[in-house]
Amino acid sequence: MMAQAPKLPNVAYHLGKAEALPFPENTFDLVTVGLAFHWFDQEKFLDEANRVLKPGGLLAIYNNYFISEMREREDFSHWVRGQFLKRYMTPPRGRKKLTATFANAHGFDLSGPEGFPNDTPMTHEELAGYFLTQSNVISKVEEGSEKIEDVEQWVTEGTRPFFDGGKRTMRFQCDIWYLKKVKASG
Repeated sequence: MMAQAPKLPNVAYHLGKAEALPFPENTFDLVTVGLAFHWFDQEKFLDEANRVLKPGGLLAIYNNYFISEMREREDFSHWVRGQFLKRYMTPPRGRKKLTATFANAHGFDLSGPEGFPNDTPMTHEELAGYFLTQSNVISKVEEGSEKIEDVEQWVTEGTRPFFDGGKRTMRFQCDIWYLKKVKASG
């Protein structure tokens, strides 16, 4: 990711862990997390976000996830749940529910989640490429039980019947939680 990040004169990139942010206390007005909170040690991260935020600072956590549906083809979700997710099960991740009590224990007031659908048009090739980026597939490839080329072929063949050229509309859901720093954690 760092190698792919655009080189801009007014942007600095820092490599670090979410649970040990490489910044001094009270540095930021806003911290955002996109599509990653479920991979963190959530308690340690909330303490770190609290530490680096200025008093009254905001933490926005958002997730945009595929709900395994195609607007044009109801039967597509059967393929995803019955074929894809059986072969490529979701790897373990932190599923602690972000509640007001949990947020408050780490010095935040919580509002949200605010949610909205995020329908995304995709070609057959774009959908196959998207599936290859999912942690379900990546974990199988990294453990050596499958080769990415074989996964690509399997996904491409499995999803082909749902396309007749052009784009299809994939159904995503976006949820956003807003947390305001109300006190130092600890």
